[in-house]
Amino acid sequence: MDISHAGKLKYVFGECDHERLSSHQYQNHVILPRLEALTLCRLSNLIGMCPEHCHAKWPPQSLWK
Repeated sequence: MDISHAGKLKYVFGECDHERLSSHQYQNHVILPRLEALTLCRLSNLIGMCPEHCHAKWPPQSLWK
């Protein structure tokens, strides 16, 4: 996956509607079992991989680049 020149992108994986729910009530998992390569370039507004209370998961052996 290549993402570049996306100046308005804040999070790579998902948005969570966690404003109405506490962290104990809501947790979203983005599962990416086949993600092998990830390139991020020129993302001036990037805050993180996922919003707070959301988590991206992939097997440690799958992501090689």
